[in-house]
Amino acid sequence: MQSIVTMIAGIPAAPGAPVVPASNIKPLYPGRPESAAIAHWLLGGNTASLADLKTQRSLVPAGAMPSFESNVAVIPNGINGLKTGVADAAAYTLAVVFRLDSEVGGNGRVIGGPSGASTLDNKGVLISQPAANTVNITPRAHASGIALTAEQLAPALGNYVFLAVAVAAQSVTTFVGGVGRATRTLPSAIGLSDRQIAVGNAYYTGGTYTAGMRLAEAIVFGETLTPAQVDALYQRSKQRAAERGITVY
Repeated sequence: MQSIVTMIAGIPAAPGAPVVPASNIKPLYPGRPESAAIAHWLLGGNTASLADLKTQRSLVPAGAMPSFESNVAVIPNGINGLKTGVADAAAYTLAVVFRLDSEVGGNGRVIGGPSGASTLDNKGVLISQPAANTVNITPRAHASGIALTAEQLAPALGNYVFLAVAVAAQSVTTFVGGVGRATRTLPSAIGLSDRQIAVGNAYYTGGTYTAGMRLAEAIVFGETLTPAQVDALYQRSKQRAAERGITVY
């Protein structure tokens, strides 16, 4: 391609109009927002990126305002996650792209959901690193969960990772990029909280999972996505990140 459109609806370009190389043309927002999502954020630059690409719904800090780098928001340690304005529900999916920092034996982090200290609002995902080659990914349902011990993730430490949590009435499933998934299933429906779905630690008051994170993308769907739908979302998210100069594991 050598120029932008030179004719619109049969109207010729003005004589002498400059030719703009296609390589100089960049979309305002790389990629399109997910059409089926309730809200979709591409973080970075400044506080304007806290407004989502579809309806301008704002991510609201639970505590301190994040700082911003060119293509990410940096959520500080503590109870400083971002509330989405979307109420907790019996079925939803939250997908994020974040940097998987190495913290061997140290503080873990809440990735998303309305996770707090009570047994009825733990539909979220926790990440910890007990050893150098092990990353525990724990979907929470009530006060218990299971861990996906993902040794395959060791090469991704310090890099950006796609993670999705798909919540159904009686289960929470966590998908980690192309690595795998872990599911926690209960014999009865998971109780609803009066909280919003959040990214990062917006509610957890314990001392174990209070690490912040670098967040590049967040998406909320009002339904439980299937594994095939999450796999397709992962590929689209990788492409969006690549257009912003971010490599996603």
